[in-house]
This record gives sequence, C-alpha cells and structure tokens, in this order.
Amino acid sequence: MTRVVALTGTPGVGKTTVAAWLGASRRRASLRWIEVQDMLPHSRRSTPRREPQRRVPVPVDLAHLSRLVRRHRRDGRDGTLLIIGHLSHLLPVQDVFLLRASPVALDRRLARRRETERSRRENMEAERIDLILQEALALGRTVYEFDTTGQRPRTVAGWLRHALNGDLPPRHGVVDWLSTHPPHPEGARTGRRDAVLLQTPKT
Repeated sequence: MTRVVALTGTPGVGKTTVAAWLGASRRRASLRWIEVQDMLPHSRRSTPRREPQRRVPVPVDLAHLSRLVRRHRRDGRDGTLLIIGHLSHLLPVQDVFLLRASPVALDRRLARRRETERSRRENMEAERIDLILQEALALGRTVYEFDTTGQRPRTVAGWLRHALNGDLPPRHGVVDWLSTHPPHPEGARTGRRDAVLLQTPKT
C-alpha cells in the first residue's frame, strides 16, 4: 500500500522548493508527488509525477480530494506519495510534514512575490498562531515539524529525507511564534477551510 504524506505549511514557507530538492536524491526513486491543485476536477493532471510545478489559484473541494487520496492509497504501488499544499494535512494522509518559518521571514518572502498586504498579514497571523499545526493535531495526524527559518532548501530536504527513512521521530512544538512575534492589530481571518482559495500556490 502506498504511504501518503502531506507536505504542508503556511503559503510562503517553501514547500515546492523543498520538494524539488527532495526529489533530486536518487535514493528516493520511489517517491512521487502530486499537488493539491492537480487533484481538482478541472485539472488536466490527476496522477502523481516526479516534479512539482506551480499552478494558478482554484477553488478546493476537500471531499473530492479525500476520495482521490484514498484511491491512491489503495492503488497497490509501493513507495511514498507526497501531497503538496497548505491544505494537504486536511486530507486522509498517514503523516504530516509541516514546514514553518518565522512570521518576519514569511513576510519578506511573500513581499518578494508581490503578495497583497492583506494576504501577507493573514498568512503571517496564521503562522504565528500555529493554525496548520493545530488543525493537523485535531485530526489526529502524526506530525513532523521543521523550522525553515534561515535554512537552505537542500538542508530542509535532508531533514525530510531522514524522516521518510524513519531516522527521525515525529515531533512538534519546535517553534513558539506567539511568544516572540506580537500579533497584527487586525489578526487573521480564518473561515471555512473546505471552500477556500489557494491564494499562494507557489510553495
């Protein structure tokens, strides 16, 4: 049975970049990718591939995505399927690889990508309050948390590789942005997660 792992994190933490470095290792020949957007009904691709790509924002149907994930888990193929996206931890995966970055570093990355001030503010606040971590834990997921702040993608990919090989135990709580980064006056607006837009699909 295929092992399905979510590679998630607040938009801007570097998910796609790290996944590309992870795939550069020949030792991970059994590792496949699929991005959340490629699993949607209108997408031309609904099967895993070797290289993650950047896509445009689209609506998300979590029920549809969950059915696809269960189908992949039962496809009889050995190896690991990595589902990339900041909603991937909400799907029926076995493990969650959660990338973190300090809100300040995140803001710089999103500014370089010319994200709107509102998008930057909301993503910074979501990161500060551990939104994705809390969602994953509430669903009973096994979480491997990695702080990417100041790290090279190659280094982070190495950590993920060790976790995939069973050389690192699950862990979370490696950062505490609440105590080191004050909240934005307006806070984050977090509504329903089953009908949201992938506003920053580059990572």
